[in-house]
Amino acid sequence: MVKTTRNDVARLAEVSPATVSHVINNTKPVSEDLRIRVEQAIETLNYIPNSIARSMKTNRSMQVGLVLSNMENPIYAEFVKGFEATAALYAYTVNICTGYEDTREYFNKIILNRWDGVLIEPLPRQLKTGIIEQLLDKQIKVVLYNDTGFRDPRCSFLRNDYLGGVQDTMDHLLSLGHRAIAYVTGLSPDVGSSEARYAAYERICAERQLTPIIIQSPEATAMTLRSGYEMGPQVFAQLETFTACICTNDLLAMGIATYLKEQQVQIPRDISIAGIDDNIYCDYFTPRLTSIHVDNYEMGSLAFNILYHDIQHHSAQDRLIPMKLVIRESTAQKRDTL
Repeated sequence: MVKTTRNDVARLAEVSPATVSHVINNTKPVSEDLRIRVEQAIETLNYIPNSIARSMKTNRSMQVGLVLSNMENPIYAEFVKGFEATAALYAYTVNICTGYEDTREYFNKIILNRWDGVLIEPLPRQLKTGIIEQLLDKQIKVVLYNDTGFRDPRCSFLRNDYLGGVQDTMDHLLSLGHRAIAYVTGLSPDVGSSEARYAAYERICAERQLTPIIIQSPEATAMTLRSGYEMGPQVFAQLETFTACICTNDLLAMGIATYLKEQQVQIPRDISIAGIDDNIYCDYFTPRLTSIHVDNYEMGSLAFNILYHDIQHHSAQDRLIPMKLVIRESTAQKRDTL
C-alpha cells in the first residue's frame, strides 16, 4: 500500500506543499478557504503526518489530555468526538481521563511526559487550583471548560453562557404564566452556590423580583438519571410551592420527571419542567424535554482549537458561547387552579 504524502494532499487541495505544512503546523497565517480545502483533503486521503518527526522538529510531544467529570452524560460523548476529530487533523493523540475521583496520578503523568496541553472540565470547587498552576508553571497549556472560579492570564477558558440560557428559560416560563419557578440542583450547598447555572437563576430571580425556590440534592454531585429519580420524592413533597422548575441538567430533569409520572403527576399539565444541555435523549423522552441547547460536537472542536492556538502562539483565550432555548412539550401554560 502506497503511503499518502504531504504532496498528495497538496495536489488534491490545489495548494503548495508549504501551505499544507502551514495548516498542519499552524506556522503561518492561511486563508480560511485554503485551510478548509487542506483539511478536507487530509480527511479524504486519510493523511497522517509523521508525528515522531514533527515532535523532534518542534520539541513537542504531540499529545494532549482531556479530563472529564462525568461520562454518564451523553453530551460528553459528542464533546469528545469533536475534540478528537479536530486533534486528528493536526496529528495529535488525545488521552482521556474519566476517573474523576482521583486525578492526581493522571496529572502527574501529564507533567512527567510533558504533554503539550490539557482540557479540564471539572465540577465547581472539585479541582484544586494548585494543580492547574503546577501545569502552567511547567509550560503545559490548559483550557478550563466552564467556570471554576479560577483565574490566571496563562490559562484559557471556554464557558457556556448559562446566564443567557437560564434567562431565556425563565422568560419562557414567565410568558406561560408561571411565577413560582424552582431551581432543582444536583449539587450540594457547598458547591451549588458557586455553580454558574445556580448563580444565573438567583440573579434573574432578584432582577424579576421573584422568590427563589431552591431544591438541592443531599449528595455532593447528583447529576445522573438515577440521582434525579432519587431526588423525585424530595421534589414531589414540595410540589405545592411551585408550578415550574429548571433542573441542573437534562438527566436530572428526566429522572425527576420519571418519578413524578409514577406518582400520577402529569407533565406539563401539573408542572412544567426544563433541563439544561439539550442532550440527544430530549427528543425521545416523554414528554419531549424543553432544554437549553449547546452544540457539544462543535464545542469539543472549538476546545481543541483554543488549546492548539495556545500551544502554537502562547496566547490564552476566554470564550463565552451563547446557548439557545429549545422549547418542547414539557413546558406549558400555568393552570389557573394551581
